[in-house]
Amino acid sequence: MAIQIFISCASEEFRELREKLRRHLAAARCHVLTQEDFPQEPTGLLEKLDSYIRDCDVIIHIIGACSGSIADPTAVLRYLRLNEAFLTATPALRSLLGDFSTLSYTHWEGFMALHHQRRIQLYYLEGSQPQHLQRMKLALPQRHGSRFVDDTDLFGQLIGDLRDLIPPLPATQVNNLPATIGDYFRGREGTLQELHLRLGGTSRRMPLAIHGLGGIGKTRLSIEYGHRYASAYSTRILVTADTPQNLERQLAALTAPTALDLPAHHSSEETIRTAAVLRWLREHEGCS
Repeated sequence: MAIQIFISCASEEFRELREKLRRHLAAARCHVLTQEDFPQEPTGLLEKLDSYIRDCDVIIHIIGACSGSIADPTAVLRYLRLNEAFLTATPALRSLLGDFSTLSYTHWEGFMALHHQRRIQLYYLEGSQPQHLQRMKLALPQRHGSRFVDDTDLFGQLIGDLRDLIPPLPATQVNNLPATIGDYFRGREGTLQELHLRLGGTSRRMPLAIHGLGGIGKTRLSIEYGHRYASAYSTRILVTADTPQNLERQLAALTAPTALDLPAHHSSEETIRTAAVLRWLREHEGCS
């Protein structure tokens, strides 16, 4: 059965980000809905949102500068009549909300998730809606939310936070190294052995930086090491990191079927593909 996820955020601020998230999660075979997937009829929207959120596995609640449209007063009164026990399990929070007349639909989505005790992944931009953030934190003492600075940051956090629901892909035999030059690579046997020793042999991998003047053979040494000790590694990846842009582009390319073959390779968004590769690397730390 597909994991059900609801993305809660203000459309005027996060529409593009929300759609990127939807595409990424759908590629991971999740069923994803947002407020705009429901008929925008004020008198029945709160009940429809409540009905879906109640059965969701996860609600992703994103807090930014915009709060969204204030809920229709008539709809609020109708909803509260139908749900007299709303937030009674968190009396301090209910008291703070007063008559609920100032809440936006996005606010309601977060509080409905709290009311139904659904799992909430809370993310916020620094300084955004401090009152709403404080109210959410009041009912989430064990999960104070995570601050994010941009789309890539949010994707990276989210992929890690949902790793228990979206299973990691198994390690595969991956190799994108250029071809070896074989016997033409001479006189560096001792250096190759030293690299293998410093990298931890066949036990736990340790990071290592090779530095020196341009043109002395650092890249070729790395390539030949990868070929020489191929049996000690399940994954051998080479990326160019001369600029941040090249690094991100080459990481994103690793989602391709000819490399890691990640579901995110269907996405046209480079940030989504990069985040998917970073997730894979975290989950397979030490294999490459």
